[in-house]
Amino acid sequence: VVKLNDLDFIHFLKFFIDGTDAIIHGSRNYTITMEDIEGLKFMKKEGLLHNNRKKSKTTTYNKLKQIQKDLDKNSELYDLIERIFLKFDIYNKNIYKNIKLFESIMDERNLNYVSIAFPESVMMKTKKGGFDFAFNLQEVMTDNKIILMGLLLDKPNDHYSLEEIIQEIKENTKILIELQEKYGQRNNYKEIQQIIEKALYICDSGYFTTENIETADKHGMNFLIMPKLISNRENNKNRRKHKLKTKDKN
Repeated sequence: VVKLNDLDFIHFLKFFIDGTDAIIHGSRNYTITMEDIEGLKFMKKEGLLHNNRKKSKTTTYNKLKQIQKDLDKNSELYDLIERIFLKFDIYNKNIYKNIKLFESIMDERNLNYVSIAFPESVMMKTKKGGFDFAFNLQEVMTDNKIILMGLLLDKPNDHYSLEEIIQEIKENTKILIELQEKYGQRNNYKEIQQIIEKALYICDSGYFTTENIETADKHGMNFLIMPKLISNRENNKNRRKHKLKTKDKN
């Protein structure tokens, strides 16, 4: 960014903020629930956690079958072991190490499941219309399409994201000014600070919430956020133009 500024290729008057889903590959089918955690604790207590190797899995499987053989089919332990067999691969030592993290996130979000690979990710609606575990990737871009900064949020949409985005903007601006002063050829680091303080940040209707508007006002920053009603009306005009189904009556 310092180099681009030296070349006078970046103007800090106008920025666009946008978010998209950063899907975790294959995560939708790789979840853990509170019931699974109950099974992991049982397996740990019985010394039955496998290490993902074929021999270890076979040994664990046979021991579980032997335990189950002596149980009443209507007992809770019998049902627990049946559930363990259904997701047998996750009952290993590596996954057990993350039990506290899984439980903490489930408790914090009041959920019964998280992604095993990325517990901090959230289930969100994707651009294709389905649902999957993902992070909310937020990007701040100049009017000539240069991405200045980005961050991953564990929020399913943009409705409450501006506080963290603004903090990221302020932190990155401070770093940019320090680098420009120290390494830049142009001696305009003070000017950058002044311009960015007056800059306009443009967002789509996904950011049009009371919380985001109040956040922008609190920080004294200039935001232009598309109201949802106008956005829906304009989108429907384009849909009608291309003979596509509209989403509402506007």
